[in-house]
Amino acid sequence: MIFRWLTGKLFDKREKIIVSFYNKRKSISAKGGIRTDNTDHTAPKVITSAEIVSFDCAFSTLYKLPPCKLDKRFYSFEATLQNGKATGKYLSEKPSSPDKTVNSSFEADAAFLAKLQNIVANHDLAKYNGLSRRVSGLPPKLGAKLYITYASGETISASNNQTNFLSPEEMQTIERLFRQAAFGESQIC
Repeated sequence: MIFRWLTGKLFDKREKIIVSFYNKRKSISAKGGIRTDNTDHTAPKVITSAEIVSFDCAFSTLYKLPPCKLDKRFYSFEATLQNGKATGKYLSEKPSSPDKTVNSSFEADAAFLAKLQNIVANHDLAKYNGLSRRVSGLPPKLGAKLYITYASGETISASNNQTNFLSPEEMQTIERLFRQAAFGESQIC
C-alpha cells in the first residue's frame, strides 16, 4: 500500500481507493484568491465558564452599512488577565488617514473582564464559535476575528477575513467598553 500525502487518501497498487480520510477543509477557487472554509460545525455554542483570561477581537467597519454608528475604521481590542488585573489595548485606525490612528494601552481591575463576559453572554458570542473562513489575496483589515480563552480552558474562536460576522450592536458594545477603559467616559474617538 502506498499513502499519498497530498491527496489525503490511501491507495493500493492498482490505484483503487481503500480509505478516504475526512477532510473538513473545503477550498473553492474564487476570483482574486482561494476561499477556504475550515468552519468546525461541532464547536460548542455554549460556554459554561465565566472567567475570561484573554480576549482578542478585531473587526472592520469600512464596509458596514447602517445601523452601525461606528466610524468607518479598523478596530482591534485585546485584554488579558495578569496578576488579578486586566491589561488591555484599544486600536482604531482609518486606513485612508493613518494620522488619525488611535492607539492606547490600559490597566483595569478584574471587573473589566466581568463586564466583558456580560457582553459575551448577553450577545451570545459563543454562537460564532468554530467559524473559520478565509479568502486569500484580500487586503488586510477586512472582516472580523474573535478569540476568547477562559480559565476552564474553554475557548471561543471565530474568524472571517472577508465578511464581518459581528452585528452592529455587538461591535458598538465592545468598542464602547474598551474606549471607556482606555480613555474614560468623556473621551470620544
